[in-house]
Amino acid sequence: SHATMAAFAPTSSARFAPTDSTSRAALATKQGQRRTVFFTKKVSDKGNYARTGQYLGEWKDNKWHGKGTFEQANGNRYVGEWVDGKRNGVGTLFVKHKGQMIKRYSGQWVNDLPQGRGIHNYENGDSYNGEWKGGLRHGVGILQCKDGGVFEGDWFNNKRH
Repeated sequence: SHATMAAFAPTSSARFAPTDSTSRAALATKQGQRRTVFFTKKVSDKGNYARTGQYLGEWKDNKWHGKGTFEQANGNRYVGEWVDGKRNGVGTLFVKHKGQMIKRYSGQWVNDLPQGRGIHNYENGDSYNGEWKGGLRHGVGILQCKDGGVFEGDWFNNKRH
């Protein structure tokens, strides 16, 4: 709408600008569902900026919290649950490979790492379906190799046990 766009356009009128610090702080605080927030970094002394990522989802205390999607500048994308700005809960990581989006990992996350049950699809065509701990294969799982080989059993710190 025009009113929304006007809030972002430079204007000599102060009617869109908050008049006190409390109002400014309320506008800056991210809580609940928000529109996409773009992250940028300065790339030249001329004031040029490049987008480094974008997030669309729920916030709590200025951190990603709840359901949300984060897309990096390289095209990689995480869709899932967040707690205190970190991947926590169930989510899927997609990576851009040769111009296509490929599901890299889908499953449970704790503290920004795969933990619990999940499926990881490797770049070489192999896949692992099983338990994870701290981002490593750990527990019971099945590794299916592209060449047809299968290992089903226990894993300890990312190694077959």
